[in-house]
Amino acid sequence: MNTKEIGDVGEKLIFEHENTRLTSEGTRTPQHYVKWASRFSNSYGYDIASVEGKRWPKKNFDVSAIQIEVKSSVSANVNGFRFKISRNEWNVALENIDTYYFYCWLGISVDKQTAVDGPYVIPAKSFIKIVPKDRHNTCEWSECRLTIDLTNYSL
Repeated sequence: MNTKEIGDVGEKLIFEHENTRLTSEGTRTPQHYVKWASRFSNSYGYDIASVEGKRWPKKNFDVSAIQIEVKSSVSANVNGFRFKISRNEWNVALENIDTYYFYCWLGISVDKQTAVDGPYVIPAKSFIKIVPKDRHNTCEWSECRLTIDLTNYSL
């Protein structure tokens, strides 16, 4: 089993989760809003496009776009979840800082196409102070590894 297979299961689970969420909120055609972007290209900088719907009622409308980057692990360690953010993912997150989220799954089973726990939802803006910044124009980071306690991010 490789990381791509683990990631694909997590993405599938979020794709299904978002369609189910929007349907339960009364959206008649969630397939118009939920798109599995990474199936088309990794250049988008996120895996799933969706909409806020009623989960975040602070908005005045129900179809504000969100970008979801899925992070999945076979580990079930909620207190020490480790994952990587690519430079492209972070650049896209910065461009959409109020609508970009990391959805995390624990205990992924590739064979069963399931997860033990999740999704945990982390707003990208919560990483602003910890993701590195380039300090010189001749050197830039390309990937950042984070270890985070997910207990504050459960749905």
